[in-house]
Amino acid sequence: MLNNKEYYKILNKKEGYFIINITNLDLNTMRNLVEKHYIKKIEKNYPALKNIFKENKIINYHKNSDKIDHSKFWVKKTRILSKKDVEKIKKLQFFKTLEKIFGPILISGTFDGEKIGHEEMYWRIVRPNQNTDRASLHADKWFWDLNERKDFIPPKNKERIKVWIPLHCSKYMGLKIVPFSQLKEFDYQTEIRQGIRKPIFDTSKYNLKVDSLDSLPTTAVIFHDNVLHGAALNEGEATRISLEFTMFVNLTNN
Repeated sequence: MLNNKEYYKILNKKEGYFIINITNLDLNTMRNLVEKHYIKKIEKNYPALKNIFKENKIINYHKNSDKIDHSKFWVKKTRILSKKDVEKIKKLQFFKTLEKIFGPILISGTFDGEKIGHEEMYWRIVRPNQNTDRASLHADKWFWDLNERKDFIPPKNKERIKVWIPLHCSKYMGLKIVPFSQLKEFDYQTEIRQGIRKPIFDTSKYNLKVDSLDSLPTTAVIFHDNVLHGAALNEGEATRISLEFTMFVNLTNN
């Protein structure tokens, strides 16, 4: 394990991301929490379909996804875990590893525009060979810049760092990252979708070196808020599930 200053240097001055390991126990805990949350949402909105989705498990969601309105149902707000679930995840070993690296951690949610009322950890669902399910290359910072609220006051002297965890994912079919991109500025256009202003990035204007990460379960990718990243096409046979959250940490005074 590197020392803290080396991790900070990677995020701020080098590749912009690093990977830590997660135990099988931590992985299974997060998988179970997401699976229960997934079934709970289906039961509430599509009660007649609960047993079908429960029996097939979340990794086979794609086999019955035509029975629900996928794009409208699985908006971000639907996929945010409960406060109770977040507290359980914060007690896991991998989160304690993050605290050893960064010190005290605040998680976005209470501070941003979702109006959930607690720290946000949310999962993503990507069906096999569904291009519309995945995010194109972007920097998370762009979303914060475009949707800044007047009543939003970011924690003082803190920077945003993203955590992405593959819960069910095939090798090289998860996260893509452009190393060192947090050190550069990129132009992008905007559009409004689902009531949110979102960036549109034309990758053809730049000569980008995009790395496809292993993205296997039992790992977590930690990356800078301004790093270009996106999702690979899921060419596997199972639905891809990942968990993510944004941390506010101090990278300047360590």
